[in-house]
Amino acid sequence: KRWLNSDSVKRSTVFLLGFGLKMTDQEVSAFLTKVLKEQDFRFDAPSETAFWHCYHHGLPYSSAVELLEECKAHSSFAATRNTPQTDPGGAFWENVGDSLTLYLSNKAKIREYLSYLDSKERKPQDLLFEEFYKLYERAVNAARMVVQEEKEKYEDTSGIIESLLCSGTPRTKSKNLTAMKYSTLSRQFEKKRVSRQKLSRILRHEAEPERFDLITLLFLVYALTVEPEWPTSRYIQFIDEINEILGRCHLMGIYPVNPYESFVLMCLLTEEPLATYNDVWEMSYLKDGVVPVSDAEQDA
Repeated sequence: KRWLNSDSVKRSTVFLLGFGLKMTDQEVSAFLTKVLKEQDFRFDAPSETAFWHCYHHGLPYSSAVELLEECKAHSSFAATRNTPQTDPGGAFWENVGDSLTLYLSNKAKIREYLSYLDSKERKPQDLLFEEFYKLYERAVNAARMVVQEEKEKYEDTSGIIESLLCSGTPRTKSKNLTAMKYSTLSRQFEKKRVSRQKLSRILRHEAEPERFDLITLLFLVYALTVEPEWPTSRYIQFIDEINEILGRCHLMGIYPVNPYESFVLMCLLTEEPLATYNDVWEMSYLKDGVVPVSDAEQDA
């Protein structure tokens, strides 16, 4: 019931629904790419790889859990095993490309591949956090140059970032951001807003960064520091760099089909990207010129 009434769903929820509704791998793939407008199955992630295999063979969620637990217990298997199609360095897996799904449909081979993924020293999550920290530091340094005369009013660096990315978002009496559900963009941009609470949770490793967080942080850096003669050159430069960053994290490049990513790109084509970004957020909360909910109701 919560899912049916929600504006959007998490990627992890889609995978659980896939098992609950006995969906095929093609149906889950269509849900990810055409409904959520996000990346297809990530075959560098053990859980998504195991899920794909089980959808493909019509196996239940419990089979995916068992498969992951079994391979984690034998993670050294792939690192030491040497067959005609594999090598200890994993070159086959790194370059297998489009033939990977055909290979992983084999029940005997899926365990070997999952063990290989689990044995890798640098996991996808590690790469994602690494790139997030780099971008966060760049964004903080750029933000400090803009708000340095006011920086004492912010308790931490995440507050500085929020002050710039959410300056157009109305606040409650307790100075918190107005709930996302009151924005007319809640369905398109849900969970894309970068708040100080979200940043703090990621910095404490209580949450994992998403590709949208990387995109937003780099957008802020470009909005504050890059002043080209023509906005188009800034736009192209941004796309080139974010695609490199996302590629290092094994994530798909910029995807304009996604409404939020399209919005960020359009802002970069304006003369004042950050002002445009915040103006749109601000207008999304207004109804007849006022925020459609009282501060008292918000804080309650």
